[in-house]
Amino acid sequence: MIKQEWVGTDSLGADMTLSALNDAATFVVAYGDYVWMNATWAGTLTVVAEVSLDGGTNWVATSLYPLISATFMALGASSITASGAYKLDVRGASHIRFRCNSFTSGTATLTKVTLTQDAR
Repeated sequence: MIKQEWVGTDSLGADMTLSALNDAATFVVAYGDYVWMNATWAGTLTVVAEVSLDGGTNWVATSLYPLISATFMALGASSITASGAYKLDVRGASHIRFRCNSFTSGTATLTKVTLTQDAR
């Protein structure tokens, strides 16, 4: 069994609320391996996670991993549609963003967005 050691944790900013099509919460990733995030949903909307490797110019979708779920998906999910705790791998990324790509009504609030770094 491999033991993980956390050598750093940083908050990436204030809580963010997404409430319209293409609303986005963008964060700079100065270092680190994973982003951890809690999401609270009220309404009908979908949020995708995207990473940039070039300073925020170009974006590609990335997978989110639900942390506490009876239906944990080993390969991750490409979007969030419900409240929960999520993790995503950001190794090599300069920026991450959570973007509302489908909206009917309501809000998604992202809280406790933190960056962690594994021991090397």
